[in-house]
Amino acid sequence: MDSETKGLKLLQGVNYASAGSGILNSTGLFFVVVTGLSPLGCCPSQIAKYNLTGECIGFLNDVSKQYNAALMTMLLEKREKLKDFHLVYRNLYDILTEPIASPAMYGFNFSNTACCGVGRLNGKFICTAFFLPCDDPPLHIFFDYYHPTDTMNYLNFRKVYFEGPPYNIPCSAQSLVHVPI
Repeated sequence: MDSETKGLKLLQGVNYASAGSGILNSTGLFFVVVTGLSPLGCCPSQIAKYNLTGECIGFLNDVSKQYNAALMTMLLEKREKLKDFHLVYRNLYDILTEPIASPAMYGFNFSNTACCGVGRLNGKFICTAFFLPCDDPPLHIFFDYYHPTDTMNYLNFRKVYFEGPPYNIPCSAQSLVHVPI
């Protein structure tokens, strides 16, 4: 969400840069899902830039965690003030951190190397038509220097749709489908 968005403007439109989205019905806003930051220090682009050992970058992950904590505080305040619509926080940080920490448990072989790109860990530049992707994208968490593979996005979807806290606060997307309008 744009930090300048206040009052009724908060209820209008979607700012995709912040990964917030909502569904409107005839009476107004029904629900809003706002996504926190991923562990930015675990993206191949950042590992390639800051760390020779291939480990996640702690200070960047700390920034993600601090932002997410502030976002959660703001959303809780909004939830108290705007009781007529459902507000859900999607914890992308934990959704991505778990497979990065234990890739084999989730069927991945590569947690810090992108499937497509150039440079160390394929983390120097976004994948374009000039680069050939790897032969095994489903075994990678990241497709390019920042973006997850389809396999990781499917895992993300399953956690968002079917699971509640800590991945979605206060509830899963599936339970929102059954909220009376």
